[in-house]
Amino acid sequence: MSNSLYELANEYINFRIGFKKINVPYAISSYAIKKYGIGSNIQAATTGKFENYSGKGTPNQIRKALINAAKKENFNLDKATSKDIYKFMESHGIGIDCSGFVYNILNTYLIKKENKSLDNIILRYKGVLGYFERFLLVKNRVRRSSANTLTNDLNTIKINKVKDIELADIIRLTHSDWKGKHIAIIVDVNKKYITYAMSSEYTKIKGAHFGRIKIIDPDKSLEKQQWEELTKKGKNYGRDEFNPKRGDAVKRLRIFSK
Repeated sequence: MSNSLYELANEYINFRIGFKKINVPYAISSYAIKKYGIGSNIQAATTGKFENYSGKGTPNQIRKALINAAKKENFNLDKATSKDIYKFMESHGIGIDCSGFVYNILNTYLIKKENKSLDNIILRYKGVLGYFERFLLVKNRVRRSSANTLTNDLNTIKINKVKDIELADIIRLTHSDWKGKHIAIIVDVNKKYITYAMSSEYTKIKGAHFGRIKIIDPDKSLEKQQWEELTKKGKNYGRDEFNPKRGDAVKRLRIFSK
């Protein structure tokens, strides 16, 4: 498999530090936990709103934060194992949340494909207020773009059938114990499988990773397909976390639907 979206996701999933590879841990800011009412059982790395890029960093920014933290703590990255580095990142709140992961991948992809930045496209509010807010707060927009913002009707259209899914479409999901939304990005589609990428702490594989959905009926929507991934409690991820009655759906950025 080789395409630019997959490779962009892979920079987080097979994150390089020296000659070692690790998947970037899931990390979320304490501000987001308070804002969205995430359940008390969350076991993810937690960071401040303005620390470690607040779970919204690019791979290079995360690498910089890791190197700086290691120097400060006298943690030897050269001698540490990949597992040790992962634990160090978790304990210091260095990682990526779901929307930061998708936003940065989509932004780089959009710049290459359309020569436009997601920073200048994403709207948080309707009408004049939305355009005014975007103009004033375009800097570090990734920090102001939750999963709900990225998948709302201002920014996306709904894709109803699996056969119409394309690269860079995004999956809007809902976790059972908090009111916010979760998000994944589709990085490969063929006749048999949909491959997505995301960062999560609810899944058996924590942090940034790939997942697959087996296509059972391409004329039906995503909940009718066979999700292969499991939650950390061993439940089928799709059946547990993807429910159209809660507003979950495959979404496409409006700029890609023209």
